[in-house]
Amino acid sequence: MYRPLILVFAIFITFTPVSAEIILFSPASNSVSTSDVRDITNGPDNSVIFATTNGISYYDGSWRISHMDWLPDHKGQMDDFVVAVEYDNNNNLWIGYAGGLQIFDGETYTTITDQQLLKNRIINDIRAWKNEMWISTGNAGVHRVVDGEWKWFQPFEEGGLDCYIVNDIAIDYNTGSVIVVSKKYGGFICSDINNSLTFRQIGKSQNALKGMTGVVSNPPGGVYFFNSTDIVKYHTLTGIMPILNINDLPAGTHRIYDISVTKDGKIVIGTDFGISCWKNDELILHHDRASGLGNNIVQKVFVDNAGRWWFANKGYVGYYYDNKNVPVIPVSYVDYDTKSESNGERSPDTSVSELPHGVRDENSDTVLSSDNGENNKDSLLENLKFFIDSVFNLLPL
Repeated sequence: MYRPLILVFAIFITFTPVSAEIILFSPASNSVSTSDVRDITNGPDNSVIFATTNGISYYDGSWRISHMDWLPDHKGQMDDFVVAVEYDNNNNLWIGYAGGLQIFDGETYTTITDQQLLKNRIINDIRAWKNEMWISTGNAGVHRVVDGEWKWFQPFEEGGLDCYIVNDIAIDYNTGSVIVVSKKYGGFICSDINNSLTFRQIGKSQNALKGMTGVVSNPPGGVYFFNSTDIVKYHTLTGIMPILNINDLPAGTHRIYDISVTKDGKIVIGTDFGISCWKNDELILHHDRASGLGNNIVQKVFVDNAGRWWFANKGYVGYYYDNKNVPVIPVSYVDYDTKSESNGERSPDTSVSELPHGVRDENSDTVLSSDNGENNKDSLLENLKFFIDSVFNLLPL
């Protein structure tokens, strides 16, 4: 006797990069100190360092938190409200606060508040380039430090910037140029002219970059400027090029908070509607609360040296990691078994299945959704076995 059935199936053997996971960390004493992250940088051996409003959090597979030193000699960290972190080429950690700068060599903190060196104690940003450290401070433009020698680029003076406040600093790795942005006056590039470092405005005639608040390096070359609604690219050969507007992002996105760029040129965008990824004039990926971010308001993003897309939102710090080297067999099938229905048994569901993104909270044993970031080979074999068993079960008895 044959069981009535309708079977429609298709097997697509692909190498589509669906082996990925989102890892979430809840703020705790043995985790990240807070989700209010102000800056993120790469550390030694693929570690990642977070400047937060509750100290410095270090991650190298496990977490460590550094807090303000309350002892009378004040030889440790000078504040818990940290706005900027950056390593120099000697693996010293430069730490920026609203009231000064510290350099930590792993054992000793050197505190710099002398206004003969630091013209304004408010640190806006710190950026390393080879043996140079670039620091933007309050409304006093930028400083350059090389082997302990300080140079101040005084605003509106010869060789300096035609602005007071520098919001952000980036490096054009293609040319080695230092590029800064001022919300009020736009972008500036520092060039070596007649053996003298001089800043000049980018796109001055068009005032094209006025209103931009951030700038980040593009590893393949050039930089990206951005604000809450737009992203533009600047390259010395092609000039300024619009990349996207807020209306190009998924419906429900109203604000861009931050961007970072992968080694192959993907733009990772933190927004009020999750994380979007843009490349070659199109949206190629979007994650929000429903896909495991925990909260849609992503205020900080950072691509680390290991390829992890770190993010900080209102509630969590986490990362998205995409492993592109695992083959996947998505299976689509429909199984309608009238005999099972007539006996009151539950019929198999109609489904379209694919290895899902894994999401888990590292501070609990709770799996937020299936985690296939590990053991992908086993998962692949299990899916293939399940499909073959399903086919044989549906054959005539």
